[in-house]
Amino acid sequence: MAEWNKDLHAAIIRRCLSDVSRAVGNGADVNSTMTIKYTPLAEAILTENVSIVEYLLTRGAAVNKNSGATLRGAVATENLEIVKLLIDHGAKVNKVGKDGLTALDYAVEKGNVEIARHLLNNGANVNYVKRKKLALLAKAASRGHLEVTKLLLEKGANIDDADEEGKSPLINAISSGHVDIAVHLVNAGADVNKLEEDGTSPLFHAIPLRQVDFFKLLLDK
Repeated sequence: MAEWNKDLHAAIIRRCLSDVSRAVGNGADVNSTMTIKYTPLAEAILTENVSIVEYLLTRGAAVNKNSGATLRGAVATENLEIVKLLIDHGAKVNKVGKDGLTALDYAVEKGNVEIARHLLNNGANVNYVKRKKLALLAKAASRGHLEVTKLLLEKGANIDDADEEGKSPLINAISSGHVDIAVHLVNAGADVNKLEEDGTSPLFHAIPLRQVDFFKLLLDK
């Protein structure tokens, strides 16, 4: 493990590119591990300093270290420019973190359609799911992210993939009260008769919503 360099760390925290350059010029390792096990690149991503991120990448910063934590960190901060930089420098979009999540999981959770689109356009797996985690489409539906839901379907998400409780994206949308997403899923071909493991149906979950038009839509299908 490369020795941590306090001058490089301090320069990144101060967001001072010239001091970062000076520290590297004086021998600081761009892949050293900092105090809380962040590399300089990960630290720069968290401070959202695009110029420092770009500089570190050009100086050989390892973009896929720590199971791709740098890309997931950039997605978590919702900085599309940094996400693009990392991918351009070889970040693997389907790397899975210790939490079982990919960068696309983070984008879907945030409801950031532009970052999600960029990840998908660069090979992110739209149907990735980790055991005991929500499928991406179910996650988008349950969080109320309509535009992300549309994007995932456009990119080939399995419309009826159930979560660990047997809940389809449609049931996730209905039980979370997101009628607009539920309507979109139904119109896109979701199975309105797909039951949870306990036997409850989308129609059952729709009753408390008191949305007559939506109830009729389910019945008509």
